[in-house]
Amino acid sequence: MLKHGARSIGNALPGGGQVNLAPAVSTSFVGEGNYTYTAPADGYAEVYAFAPGGGGRYYGGASNMASGAGGGAGRFDPFKIQKGQAISITIGAVGAGGTSAAPTGGTGGNTTVQKPDGTTGVATGGTGGFTNSSGVLAGGVGGSASGFDLNSNGGNGGGAGTRPTSGQNNGSIPPNFDGRGGGVGGIGAGMQFPLPTHDASNARPGATPGNGGNGTTTSGQNGGIGGAGQVMIAFSEIKP
Repeated sequence: MLKHGARSIGNALPGGGQVNLAPAVSTSFVGEGNYTYTAPADGYAEVYAFAPGGGGRYYGGASNMASGAGGGAGRFDPFKIQKGQAISITIGAVGAGGTSAAPTGGTGGNTTVQKPDGTTGVATGGTGGFTNSSGVLAGGVGGSASGFDLNSNGGNGGGAGTRPTSGQNNGSIPPNFDGRGGGVGGIGAGMQFPLPTHDASNARPGATPGNGGNGTTTSGQNGGIGGAGQVMIAFSEIKP
């Protein structure tokens, strides 16, 4: 049994042994780039990974908009790590908002995490809001995850609609620090309250980590960009 003081964080030790751990210290990596986390001491680490969100579609009419989807998410359960060992991280770009030249919202990049033993988890980004084959505006499709101990899909983006409840679709569990849920899809049309805020040129971006960017019903306005990807590591040093 692993314990942060009195808090149990998992049954990760063979044979049910017990080890005392210092309080967890959290480190966060946000946005596109390649990162390395190096263990400062012998201990245990938990890793939570979120992929970027998709972008919202460009203006598609006064009563229609299509938002990007949330990125997938994954979690590595507590694992032992030695001082100086590294966790490798790559976070892709957010999905771009749709423009007049390229109306479909962009797809978010992947978030990849590799443990010191080579085990690799990949969370994929949400896709952007688009116009489907029937000519109807539709929200993007949520990202997925694989290779982690726990994998979760992102929420689909909101599409065009007329009912007050249409156009917002969350992941299986909303995204938070426990790493159990993918990103939330952006808000679609259909008289959602509160309506998404925006500036003169761009619809509301997706929140970090990994939420979808919103579409827009404002003429000439670009779709919102997706929320940034993020990796969070909670490290606990082994105490004597």
